[in-house]
Amino acid sequence: MDDLFQKLTGKFGDEAEAKIAGKIEEMHGLITRETAIYLLAAENELVKDKVWKGSELREGLRSITMEGKVTRIFPAWKTEKGASRRFYLDDGAETAVVLWANAALLDTVAIGDTVKIRNGYFKEGELHLSKPSIEAIARANRCKINELKEGTFGNLEGTVKNKEENYYFVREGRQNVRNSLQFSDGVREIRVVGWGRNDTDALKNGDPIRIDNGLMKNGELHLNYLSRVVKLDTNMKAGKIESVEYAIGADGNGEFAIGINGNEFRAGKMLVLAALGLREIDGLSIAGMIALKKKEIIGKGVKFGIEGEKITALKFEQASLTE
Repeated sequence: MDDLFQKLTGKFGDEAEAKIAGKIEEMHGLITRETAIYLLAAENELVKDKVWKGSELREGLRSITMEGKVTRIFPAWKTEKGASRRFYLDDGAETAVVLWANAALLDTVAIGDTVKIRNGYFKEGELHLSKPSIEAIARANRCKINELKEGTFGNLEGTVKNKEENYYFVREGRQNVRNSLQFSDGVREIRVVGWGRNDTDALKNGDPIRIDNGLMKNGELHLNYLSRVVKLDTNMKAGKIESVEYAIGADGNGEFAIGINGNEFRAGKMLVLAALGLREIDGLSIAGMIALKKKEIIGKGVKFGIEGEKITALKFEQASLTE
């Protein structure tokens, strides 16, 4: 913290103490001097997270920030607190990352995208994210069917034209299944083929989808263990934020109440913070954090998905996340 104070002094000179006092007053005395210093430093871009390399990670490291290319995303599994998912991040060395209870945050991330992740901790050879922030830095190119040559991989977006029946067969004494469908990118159609997959069973004709890491083989698009099929959400509603409040419920869990277009919706803490590009800070309550940002949030255009009264997807400007 002494280092941050020195940076503030370098920027504001003799006014640094007044700035700190003003920040504490702005937050109605709810934050410590140390937190005020941190917030001022962050607002003036004086705080820069160390970006760790995968080769530098050691057991017990916390508050880890990393950047890299997503190379593999595995199916989700259920836990008591929600669906979790493992993926791999490549920054020159491949690192396994476990995303706890927020698996759907990866639905907006494609294999090949470059992302920045924050708030990780390293344990038993893997990077774990329990209070995650995932930001897409660069998107992998989306291609058209006619751009793929034999033996090359690509990411494509389009529509299911004809979902074919699964074909079951026995090989070497074990039952297997072939999954297939006709896919259109709006210009051409192609048959998509996978084996033993569970990410195509729920698809229907007309569904918009994204295919990650499809392999062009013998005039068909083949899906292997590095491939993924994601149904795209086209039912997002549009509106403007009219109010936003954060509270702890009787169960001890926090959630947001967000007013949009005259209606009030509930939203999970991690969904809102991640969509706004915020993270939890020691010494500052989430309510205090939102108070700092409220002027920026109110009136902001937003796209959102809902189930009943709960917001399940949010898009603020460039940020886009789901849960």
